[in-house]
Amino acid sequence: MTLSNLATYAPSAYDMLYRLGLERRRSRAMRAASCAGWLGLGMAMGGGIAMLLTPRTGHDLRERLGEQAKRARDYVAPSEDESVDARTHTPSSGRPATRRS
Repeated sequence: MTLSNLATYAPSAYDMLYRLGLERRRSRAMRAASCAGWLGLGMAMGGGIAMLLTPRTGHDLRERLGEQAKRARDYVAPSEDESVDARTHTPSSGRPATRRS
């Protein structure tokens, strides 16, 4: 057995630290990311189950989800016409804008 062969049988640094009880623990960011992933998965599954058990028909549900998605998209990134109207504080219908609190 040569010295190079002996090195191939040696355990890695992580194995040695694990055996000594000094292994590195996961960082807080990694633990938070893991928890966020499980939370997201639970929310997605809950939403799917809620859609399956809703009393609305599939067409009505898709239509309502589409409308809500369009409103969310317009809120996050308004179109060119809406952004110009927002600067003048008048909606595109010509009526003065009302403030919601």
